[in-house]
Amino acid sequence: MKILFTSLILCTSLTMGYAQYFMGKVKYRVEPRNPNPALMSDEEYRKKNPDLAAHYETMVFKDNKYKYTNGNKIELFDPNTARVYNYNIGSDTCLYQDANYSSDNMVDLKANAETDSILGHRCESITIKTMWGKTTYFFNRNQYRVDPTKFSSHNYKNLSAYFKEAKVIPLKIVVKTAFNCNVYTATAIKEEFIDDIDFKVPNFKYPLKNKHQ
Repeated sequence: MKILFTSLILCTSLTMGYAQYFMGKVKYRVEPRNPNPALMSDEEYRKKNPDLAAHYETMVFKDNKYKYTNGNKIELFDPNTARVYNYNIGSDTCLYQDANYSSDNMVDLKANAETDSILGHRCESITIKTMWGKTTYFFNRNQYRVDPTKFSSHNYKNLSAYFKEAKVIPLKIVVKTAFNCNVYTATAIKEEFIDDIDFKVPNFKYPLKNKHQ
């Protein structure tokens, strides 16, 4: 009986440990938009970019790991090597970058007056400005918490700066440069157990470092 009671306490503690931080899947609708409406009308932008269309990406998240799936394309962060791998499913080649390095350094982070409501959650927003663009994140500080210390060195896409400030999964992301603008909006979020095998890095024959990072 004592062993059973101890086991129940242990299981409960582990469950509570998982529950305090988000683990699960987020489905984002990714919509390309006109990056310069002051210089070009939306109609003209669509005419010049007839092949641009919205698509969906799924992010799987656990502890200090994440993986984005876009059709056959994968972006996977491996904390063991501090690398972000980009590859196609089934390919023997990948392109990877150092997650501790940013080729577009942050120059400013500030809170915005702009808010939004995503999946019933009222969201505030912050904007991270870099040398070449800006990214605006919408989030609810009480939903889908993340341990920011697990990403303290993740400077790729300035993710460390975002998690340090927000400490939660973003529900909407607007990524804008002079030439492109993509809006990621969460359409479904499911908290569930994710096995570490989901983050296993394939044994690539040709792992290539991104020299233009």
